[in-house]
Amino acid sequence: HYTEVCDPPYRINLDRALDLASHLDGIWLARGRSLELVRCPVCGSEHLATLGSETRFGSDCPFCALIQRYRVDPRLRAHFPTRPPLAASDFQIGVMALMRSSPLHLQPKAQEEPSPLAAIRA
Repeated sequence: HYTEVCDPPYRINLDRALDLASHLDGIWLARGRSLELVRCPVCGSEHLATLGSETRFGSDCPFCALIQRYRVDPRLRAHFPTRPPLAASDFQIGVMALMRSSPLHLQPKAQEEPSPLAAIRA
C-alpha cells in the first residue's frame, strides 16, 4: 500500500508500513480491521482514524492542524516550502500542451444528425 501511494524517500520503515497495512485490511499481523482512511471535509486530506470512530473534522484532522501551524512552525516551512503562484500564461501553456498531447482533437468530428429545425427552415 505504502509504496504504491508514496514516492521515495519513504518517511516510515517497512515494519511500520506492514503494521499499518495489516490494520487497514485486517490481514497478516492483525486479527481484523482496526484503522480506516477518512477524508476531512474541511481540507480534503485523507488520514488514518480508528475504525468507526466519531471524528470532529477540523479538530481531529492532522492536516488541518499542520495547516494552522504552518505560519508559526519553521520546521514545517522548511520541509514544505510554498510554491510561487502559477502565472496565467504558464497555465495557458500547460493547457495547450495537454490539448496537443490528447488524441481527441485529432479525430474527425462525427457526422451530426440534421436538426428538425433545419428541415423546417429549408
